[in-house]
Amino acid sequence: MWNFTEKLSFFLALPFTAAAGITAAEENAQDNPETGQSGSALDDADDATDAQAAPTPYGGQAVIEGVMMKGKAFASVAIRTGQGEIEVYDRPLKSSFPRIITEAPVIRGFFLLWDMLGLGMWALNLSADRFAVTHLGEEPTKKNKILDWLIIAFSFAFAIFIFKAAPTWAVGGLGKIGFLGTLGNDAGGTGALIFKNIIEGLIRLSIFVLYIVFVSRLAEIRRVFEYHGAEHTVINAHEADSKNHSLDFIRGFDTLHPRCGTSFIVIMVVLMIILMSLVDAAIVSAFYPGLSWPPLWLRLVTRIAVVPLLSGLSYEIIKHAFKYRSVAVVDWFLRFGMAFQRLTTRKPDRGQLECGLASLMRVRVVEEGISASDFSFETKVHFMGEPQKGGREIERVDEPSDDEKSGGEVAAKDAAREVIAGEKNVEQA
Repeated sequence: MWNFTEKLSFFLALPFTAAAGITAAEENAQDNPETGQSGSALDDADDATDAQAAPTPYGGQAVIEGVMMKGKAFASVAIRTGQGEIEVYDRPLKSSFPRIITEAPVIRGFFLLWDMLGLGMWALNLSADRFAVTHLGEEPTKKNKILDWLIIAFSFAFAIFIFKAAPTWAVGGLGKIGFLGTLGNDAGGTGALIFKNIIEGLIRLSIFVLYIVFVSRLAEIRRVFEYHGAEHTVINAHEADSKNHSLDFIRGFDTLHPRCGTSFIVIMVVLMIILMSLVDAAIVSAFYPGLSWPPLWLRLVTRIAVVPLLSGLSYEIIKHAFKYRSVAVVDWFLRFGMAFQRLTTRKPDRGQLECGLASLMRVRVVEEGISASDFSFETKVHFMGEPQKGGREIERVDEPSDDEKSGGEVAAKDAAREVIAGEKNVEQA
């Protein structure tokens, strides 16, 4: 099966490929932008007519040879097998936190992000297992929880070191050797403090870009970025015309999307410059009046401690920015974040778009009650239901019968015949 290094490399790429997932489930139709074909998704959003009802927003994430899509209460992941067919798996969603937290402005961002990372880890593990079985010919094995926890722990430690500790340590070092001039001195006043935080933010953003460039050199990660592009393209097409499911129509849309994990991270980096300047100034004023910056150990503590607030503020910006995109600074902020998606998305092929469409279709069938027969695919689609857990029996539904096939295309049939307790019954196509 996939080893520690392989799974780690994919898990570290998760935040950059998690598109609208942390915001879409919370949005309503009025908050959702309309995106159009070609060019910038922001420009196309401005061309949308108010008369057209905005479709239900969805989010998702790229995985290994597939795409995961999610709505408010249900997620699915479509995976391309080694035989060229598509397997679609289900997962009902339930937050790990009470609604009073997940609905509270600012506070909710960090906890919704945590839920999204958990869902992303599930989708990544599932896709890695199916890739090993259907592409590499390996035998299925039991889930290694110890390995998964090691990956999570190492990923968090790596992220803290690279994106928190290293930038502030580097700025301190540059100041000590005189590289930052007089503003790098320990007693430089408020101007020096702000300057150091700006340099720290620029270093952090540079590390982010270099990291993406580095991992994108891996062939497997490039494939994930192509599926990331497929996910964005399918969602953009859905938000422009939710009734047109043609691949020829979908492929004309952009691979950028304003609600994306990449944009989320970039916005966090920019906000951190402002927030840490305020926090550092307050600490210096209260405890270190003779210095222009708190000691290194205290900077490390504060930069980790502000993560919940930082992620909460970034979430609210991503969620609400489109309503205020006519404001120049908001429009610039959105475009700045989306520009970095050029690093984490690639133009997908038809097969990758088909995976994204199959995953979105499955979620829409369950959450909107639409008929699965409205969708057609060029390859066989197998609906597998919810992966077995604890010996629970899940009925597998095979591909549609011959009378459901037309012109070489397979009409996707609603497949989860198991009724999940407490969730909406699945309407049979």
